[in-house]
Amino acid sequence: MLLLSPPPPSPAALCVLLVASSLGDWDQCLLFPSRSALKLLLVPTKNLTDNDTCCIACRSELRHLIGPMSTFSSEPGSTVPLQPMQEVHWTESVEALSDEDSNSDTDESPTDEYDPWEPPRPRPHPSLDQLTCSVQYMRKYMIQIRDFLADARATNIIVPDRTSTETHIQFYRIYDRLSTVLRKDSVARFLSIFQKYTDSFVCGFVITPQTLDLIIAQNALRCAKLVLEGKSPKLWGQRANPNYITSFGYFPLHQAAESFSVDMIELLLRHGASANQRTSGDRIVEGLLPLHVTIENTCQHKYLEDNLLADQNYWKGNVEYIYKLVHLLCLPEMKIFLDTTRLLATHTDSVVDELWNYIKQGKLVPAAILLLAAQRQFRNLNGFDMIKDRTGDYMVTLAREGFGVESGKNAKAKKHLKEMKVQLINALLLVKIILKAGEALDGYIQTHSEASHQEVLEKVSAVLQNYDVGPAGKEICIEELNWFDCFLPSACMVVIFLYM
Repeated sequence: MLLLSPPPPSPAALCVLLVASSLGDWDQCLLFPSRSALKLLLVPTKNLTDNDTCCIACRSELRHLIGPMSTFSSEPGSTVPLQPMQEVHWTESVEALSDEDSNSDTDESPTDEYDPWEPPRPRPHPSLDQLTCSVQYMRKYMIQIRDFLADARATNIIVPDRTSTETHIQFYRIYDRLSTVLRKDSVARFLSIFQKYTDSFVCGFVITPQTLDLIIAQNALRCAKLVLEGKSPKLWGQRANPNYITSFGYFPLHQAAESFSVDMIELLLRHGASANQRTSGDRIVEGLLPLHVTIENTCQHKYLEDNLLADQNYWKGNVEYIYKLVHLLCLPEMKIFLDTTRLLATHTDSVVDELWNYIKQGKLVPAAILLLAAQRQFRNLNGFDMIKDRTGDYMVTLAREGFGVESGKNAKAKKHLKEMKVQLINALLLVKIILKAGEALDGYIQTHSEASHQEVLEKVSAVLQNYDVGPAGKEICIEELNWFDCFLPSACMVVIFLYM
């Protein structure tokens, strides 16, 4: 049933609606959202799978409503079509509809940025000209647009989340049932529940980001591959977008980084996921890369927290803190965290800038994790020299600021400058260690994933000594992992800085 309101729809628009009705999907009626003529109330009929039946049914209803394919005029307030003014071929109506949709978007918002969710609709494919049935022509054209939108929305970066509230509600109604299926990573059971509750999984011809988010959270690799590829006939040509932001403000790679799932991250990257997308919105910390998520979560590992967070030697300028940090990162338990960081860093364009931000902010532990994990990338990018140059320039700037502070009475500012200088000296020592011994340390980490802690500490100490970057005096013992009192004099710090 159609309820018409002025101005009346064109025959082409009515044909679109009738074909959409036969397809049994109201979303099909929204393919031309800028057309006011299409904003009509339609009660979808049951899906007609037989093409001939569809054609006959649509043509019969079309003739009943508007007679032959023609355009109409109406008086203001009229709700029924009047006498035809001129005959218009249905292929011309479709082309005009496509052109008007594109032109209206351009005219109404000429300065708006391109919206990958609502790209300009394509013109009918030339192969459709061979069809003699107007309704079949419209049906094929709508399928063309459906496939076009499904591909555009699954391959572009989509921000913000366009999932409807109704779809969100329906999804959370089956959340527990779906979680059970995903924990077993059963493709057959996933497809079964997908076909039964399609409206809970799909919105706008694309599998919703919350669906992919739950799949990643459950580390269901087989189901993730299924929805990212979208090749199964039971998905009806719809797939998931690895660059579609969730309603919470993060992307699929952020969720995979949270779980430290190297296999899931590699799967997402193979399907086009971008490691350069940042979190956004008021429901999350903004500006975080997937790389940040992995590094910050690594910093919360028990070994690092217990041995480093309470250690005040870092603030005193004790470089043994640096050696302790390097030893801890080489433990077998840290390998999965370094592997995840390395993988994401390889695909992050701003990796040198991110390292410098950590150093500048005095975050030595995150800087050490990134340095050790992504050292090969830094070598390829000449990153070590870039960091040393930035650090040197920043130290000169701090020195200049220090002259003004020392002549005044601002003790708090003076203390802050001193702490920042100590942080930069420690960072330079860390850069020197990884620059000289990083490859040997990484090789040991990759080949000794089951070594005992004592073995690791002895081997790492030997590696550092061999590359002339080890601590002076005896090797670090496991009993001494909590506190060190060996203080490197300021003169030695200067020497480290000058001879890097």
